[in-house]
Amino acid sequence: MPLPEILLPHAPVVLGTAAALVGAFLATAFVRRSARAGGFVDEAESLDGAVRRVPLGGGIAVLAALGAGAALAFRSGIPPTALRVILLTLAMGLVGLRDDARPMRPAVKLLLQTIVVSSAYAALRDDGFRITVLPGGEPVACATTILWVLAVTNAMNLFDHEDGSSAGVGSIAAAMLSATAFQTGQGMEGTLLAILSGALAGFLPHNFPPARIFLGDAGSLSVGFLLGTLTVMQTFWAPETTPWRFAAPLLCLAVPLFDSALVVAIRLRERAPVFRGDRNHFTHRLIALGMTRREAVLSLYGLAFCLSVGAPILYALPPYVAQVALLQAIGVLCLTALLERAGRRR
Repeated sequence: MPLPEILLPHAPVVLGTAAALVGAFLATAFVRRSARAGGFVDEAESLDGAVRRVPLGGGIAVLAALGAGAALAFRSGIPPTALRVILLTLAMGLVGLRDDARPMRPAVKLLLQTIVVSSAYAALRDDGFRITVLPGGEPVACATTILWVLAVTNAMNLFDHEDGSSAGVGSIAAAMLSATAFQTGQGMEGTLLAILSGALAGFLPHNFPPARIFLGDAGSLSVGFLLGTLTVMQTFWAPETTPWRFAAPLLCLAVPLFDSALVVAIRLRERAPVFRGDRNHFTHRLIALGMTRREAVLSLYGLAFCLSVGAPILYALPPYVAQVALLQAIGVLCLTALLERAGRRR
């Protein structure tokens, strides 16, 4: 399938994605005003040390736009599988919303996430929501699937450390995964990912530094859950899967996974709480090297695009070319790690 057809599928998907983009932009403005009036805010510290109060609830607008876009894209009715995915995403969003309103202990928060993901496994198992590449049968498939989705969910949550980070990188990842899904004929997954990308893109103007509203846990957890769930359903289901197909979601999600893994490793080494905020993320290192917040976040977008742009064509590449593409991605991540080390020394 030619690349333009991958990126621009049939008209209902384009309509749903456009509706999600516009809907998220308009809904975010409404949520921002309502959250500020209701005192649903968080405190953010600027580079000069000043503290400002920023409304929460951006995730509510993104989820509303996701539902509206899906209703338009699936003209003959939302398929049962897609409806279950959306409802489970809303459930994860409620977990995040509860944490936004009244922060929970990390163990309780993780337990609720695990309940939602386990429910997803029970509800979607027969629809391809299983990672079956490892030996060990059903118990291993269940554990691997749940751990992967929890990893992506929390990576996007930890990655939401800077204005515009999760929204922008999440939109890029969803767009590339959508292109990959359409290339392989998986329309339901591709449609939901395209709508998610549009919703995040519509939210981003309100969240770009300096943010006028935060995505919040309601947004970052639900976005991570949806990305994790759809990568399992899209990539790991088909029995003819090749090793290169497994690399597609890793490339698209490399930036949040890599950044979160490094930050968690640093916190464990320093015996600090894993979910405690700090200044060890990649954007913080770039800012320490002299970049502005906007420049640092734009660098994240560029890195995410460069790593994920090859994902939609991995399927069509000869094995040796795919290996070169993957080695290139590893090299980019190694250079990123060097920049992070340099930023930490400042």
